[in-house]
Amino acid sequence: MKTNNERPASHRNDPKARGCCFLVPGILLIGIIAIIVIYVNDNRPPDIVIPTPAMPTVNAYNDFVLAGQMARGMQHKTPYDALPQQQQQEQSSAYLAAFHKDAGPVLIVLRRGLTKPYLQPLGRTLSDDLKSIGTHASFRELARTVAGEAEYYRHNGQPARAANVLLDGMELGVMIPHGGGLIAGFVGIACEAVCIHQLEPLLPHLSPAELAQIASRLNQIEIKRLSYVETMKEEADRTTAYDIDAFHRAKGTDFGRSLAGVQEGRWPNWRQFREMVKYSMTDKTKMLQENRAYFLAVAEEARKPYSGQTHVPLPDNLIAKDFGDLYPIRGRRLFVSAEAVAALLRSEIALYRYHAAYDHYPNALAQLVPAYLNSVPNDPFGGGANIPLHYRVTNDGRSFLLYSLGPDLRDDGGKPKRNPYDDKPGDIVASHIWPQKANGGRKQ
Repeated sequence: MKTNNERPASHRNDPKARGCCFLVPGILLIGIIAIIVIYVNDNRPPDIVIPTPAMPTVNAYNDFVLAGQMARGMQHKTPYDALPQQQQQEQSSAYLAAFHKDAGPVLIVLRRGLTKPYLQPLGRTLSDDLKSIGTHASFRELARTVAGEAEYYRHNGQPARAANVLLDGMELGVMIPHGGGLIAGFVGIACEAVCIHQLEPLLPHLSPAELAQIASRLNQIEIKRLSYVETMKEEADRTTAYDIDAFHRAKGTDFGRSLAGVQEGRWPNWRQFREMVKYSMTDKTKMLQENRAYFLAVAEEARKPYSGQTHVPLPDNLIAKDFGDLYPIRGRRLFVSAEAVAALLRSEIALYRYHAAYDHYPNALAQLVPAYLNSVPNDPFGGGANIPLHYRVTNDGRSFLLYSLGPDLRDDGGKPKRNPYDDKPGDIVASHIWPQKANGGRKQ
């Protein structure tokens, strides 16, 4: 009697049946080997050569670092940082005099650096990145110390000396971005803003000769300003080098867990697991090359007028997923805002000088050229080349309205923004660049 489990001998000896028994495991084995080969190939250490320009033999960076460290160690802290309840004490003549004495050696070192070429050490490892955090903090403290020194001179009726000290801080801010990438650019703009915050209210109190000296120095400072194009080129090198270093330090797989947001000692959720698998099976060299190409494309786009939009597609990988609009829009907005503020300051000073000579303001900015301006400044937010800052004379030539459209790219008729660097509505307006510190224009 034949049982159900018994098969005919002819079937058991069928070559096709035996072949199927070996084919399926063979396919699985080949698939596993292929996956291993792809994984090993995709997770090789990224092979990308990052250029490293030579550092200047004499570098202002070392002076700025030393001055920043000295500023952070001062016994009498800058009155610029004073909280409201401290201001009465820290803006007293006695406190300002003590602060001025402490700040003297700091400013000597700072000014020594302003005479030298500057290049921030080119960050190529995560250790460089961590080191730069403390350095940038000391630079910001140095700028606040400069603002405190200017307060000392303003308090003692010396607006011209106060203005020149603030120009030291502005020059510091313009130099800091060189070689440092986007974060250094942000720090430089912050330092520059601290000083502009104090400088503009001083302008109406300066003589024509003092204004001419300030204008000349602003022109020299502007020559040192780094474009967003060059900033993004360095960001491409810096970020790529950091990612290569992170890959080596984290052994590849751990780096993927970190990028996916998996906490140490925890299992990934389904989304994180899928991201980790995708990352693991992506060629790391190709991925970093795509990201680097993205930064360079953003740099090229920055050669065009600011539009508040980008046409550069974001790379589809785990590293790039958090870039968002930081590089093509938000970062560029801050740089263009700094350019607009600088253009307004130069034009405002030229207008004050013209008024001192003719007892009225000009009907057009072109009348300032060439005696007070080399050329009429364009509005960096104007949307194209040869679109000047907005200007009109008011009150029968006794006052003026001068402004840039600002990052919202809308003409608000000269309604000042509260912060010239944000994307809120309003224009960036001369004599009201910082409305809370505005001087209201020169009183006649």
